[in-house]
Amino acid sequence: MNSNAKPPAYEAIAYDIREKIRDGGFQPGQKLPSARLLCEQYNVSTITIKGAIKLLQNEGAVYGIQGKGIFVSTDIPEPRSDEAEFELLRRDPRPVHQAERATRLISLYQQRISDLSAIRASAIAQAEADGTLSNTAMRSILQALQS
Repeated sequence: MNSNAKPPAYEAIAYDIREKIRDGGFQPGQKLPSARLLCEQYNVSTITIKGAIKLLQNEGAVYGIQGKGIFVSTDIPEPRSDEAEFELLRRDPRPVHQAERATRLISLYQQRISDLSAIRASAIAQAEADGTLSNTAMRSILQALQS
């Protein structure tokens, strides 16, 4: 399978709506714009919007009330795994959106790396103080840092 292949339009739209939900653009319990407005916003047909909404409903991100509309779920599904997140990002057909999302992820991961480095340093210091850090373990840690 070609990982650079563009996803179907309904997947890209579902991705965009999902990100708006996760980023707070749509709040739990909030009604989504009508299918007509979403068609205009994304410049696609009703069937494409319905496909995106169905995908989001299957994930549990939104739910429909007959005659009322589509609403954001109050129990938002767990975020995707890192691998799934990267795959969706790689397949997103919108370069500006890709760049914005990649920038947010880089910031998030830079903070996580900083936190992990601090945890590692603290753990090594504690192990040294306890006398539980063997030469073998220290060599293993140093080798991992060099690779």
